[in-house]
Amino acid sequence: PDWIKNAINILQMDDLGPSWTTLITKYIKNEHCSQFIVCKGGTHALDSMCHPPQVSWWISHAWCGTPDIEDPCQFGVKWWTWWCSLQPKWRSITAPAQDGKYTPNCIKGEDWNLLCKPGQNGLLSIIVTLMWWGLADKGQGW
Repeated sequence: PDWIKNAINILQMDDLGPSWTTLITKYIKNEHCSQFIVCKGGTHALDSMCHPPQVSWWISHAWCGTPDIEDPCQFGVKWWTWWCSLQPKWRSITAPAQDGKYTPNCIKGEDWNLLCKPGQNGLLSIIVTLMWWGLADKGQGW
């Protein structure tokens, strides 16, 4: 579908390093497993209650363009608040410490369906916001 072609073009516009390339490759494989489904409606989208305001801007501009991020550190705080709010209840995570170290809490056998959101309203939003953060930060903080 056109949405995944556009997503790939957006995500590959800038080289944010080898970890970024690996993330994009894994994301595309994940969407392929979902047959590049086009999902509509609230049950197929990530919760938007805590997302950074730039996400609303992006959606209102038909998933095109890059919003202004004047303060990458503040954007990072908002991003982490959103990411933590999206997690299943059994997974207690917090934003990384000031030293930037983050250790995910993964428990085998638990249900990840809350985050299993394929399509343009799902994980793509998380990944695109990471890209914005990386482009705005230009350092290792993101």
